[in-house]
Amino acid sequence: MLRRFLSGLPLFFLILAACGSKATTPSAVDSLCAATDPPKCIGNVSAACGPGGKSYVVTQCGVDKYCDATSGLCLATVCEKGSSKCTGDTSRVCSADGSSYVDTSCSGAQKCLAGICVTQTCGGTTQKCGWNTVLTCSSKAWATTACKTGELCDPTSFTCKARACDGSATQCSDDNTAAICSPTGDAWIAQACGAGQGCFDGICHAQVNGTAVDGSTDGDTTAATDVAKDGIQTLELPPHDIQLDAVDLFQCIVSQSATAPDGATPMVFSNASAVWLSSLGTLQITGAEGTQKVEIQVGKITELQAGNFTFSGAEAPISVVGYSDGTGTVTGGKFQYNAADYTINLTHFGAVGDRIQGTFSAQVVDANGNKLWLLDGQFDIKR
Repeated sequence: MLRRFLSGLPLFFLILAACGSKATTPSAVDSLCAATDPPKCIGNVSAACGPGGKSYVVTQCGVDKYCDATSGLCLATVCEKGSSKCTGDTSRVCSADGSSYVDTSCSGAQKCLAGICVTQTCGGTTQKCGWNTVLTCSSKAWATTACKTGELCDPTSFTCKARACDGSATQCSDDNTAAICSPTGDAWIAQACGAGQGCFDGICHAQVNGTAVDGSTDGDTTAATDVAKDGIQTLELPPHDIQLDAVDLFQCIVSQSATAPDGATPMVFSNASAVWLSSLGTLQITGAEGTQKVEIQVGKITELQAGNFTFSGAEAPISVVGYSDGTGTVTGGKFQYNAADYTINLTHFGAVGDRIQGTFSAQVVDANGNKLWLLDGQFDIKR
C-alpha cells in the first residue's frame, strides 16, 4: 500500500497547523519484527510482521471493528464508536474504540435526551449536541433535530454537518506525520511520529535497510539512502514513495431551465464525501458549498455495484436526489428540493481507499412546485 497524502480537507490542515509536525531524522534499521511475533495494534490498525521483518502487513480495522490489544487482531465492535444513547435516565456512551459502554446516571434534576443528560427544563435559546442530534431550547423545553445518516452535530455551530472521514481511519499526511480520523469521524487529527521514525502505510515506524520505503511489492526496490547533511545523518526518500491522491470532485450546473444557458459553468462543491451505508444498502454521495448542498443516495444496491440508475427504472427503487439552495435548512434529512426525475451513472464503485466516480442530472421540485435542474453533474471522490 502506498502512502496517501490527504487533500481537500481544510479542517485537517487547521489541525496540522495547530499541532505542528515534529522534525525527525530517521535512521534505517535491519528489521522491524520477527516472523514469530504476534500481530500488534498501532492505534486502530492491526500490524503483522511482513516477509523478512522488513515491513508490516497492516489491516485497517475501520469503523465497525477495533484493534484488540490482547490478540492484536481486528474484532467487531459492540456499539458505534463514540455514540451515546439513553436507557431510561441513564446515558450509555460507547467507548472510543467501540469495545464497551460506559453508563452515567442523570441526576434528579436532569433527564436523558439524545444520549446526554440535560436539565428537565431550559432557558433562553440554549443549544447542545446530543448524539447526531441538535438540541434547542424552545419555550423552556428541549426540541430535537436529528441529523441525517453520515452527519453529526457540530458543537460550534449546533448544526448538522457531514462527517469529515471514516472513523478511526489512518493515513500519512507527510513523511513524519500520521493523520488519524477521530472515532466519530468529525475531523482528522495529526499525530507526529517519534524520533527515528517516519510515517509508512498510515502508521509510524522506522525505515528498514534494503527495502522500498513504502514496503511495496511493485518491483521498485529502491532503498532509502542515508546521507550526511551538515554532519547529521538524514534519510533521503526515493521519489516514488509519496503518491498524491486525486482531489475530490463534486460539481454540477444549477439551472432554472432544462437546458443550461450558454457559457454556464458548473458549481464546484468544495466539501465532498461518499459513504457506503451497509445497513441500508445505500451509497450516499454529498457535495456542499457554503449553505448549498446536493445529496445523492443510490439504493438499494450491493456494495461495489456500478451501473446506470434512473427515476423511471427499477434498478435502484429507493434512490433519491436532494438539493438545498441555502435559503432554508436541511432538517431531519429533508431537502427543500427533491428529484422528480434523475439519471445517475455510477461508473466506478471502489472499495475503501478507492474512488467513487460517476455523473448525474436531475430535475428537482420544492413544496411549492418550483423547479430547478441539476445538469452535467460529476463526482470523483475517495471512499
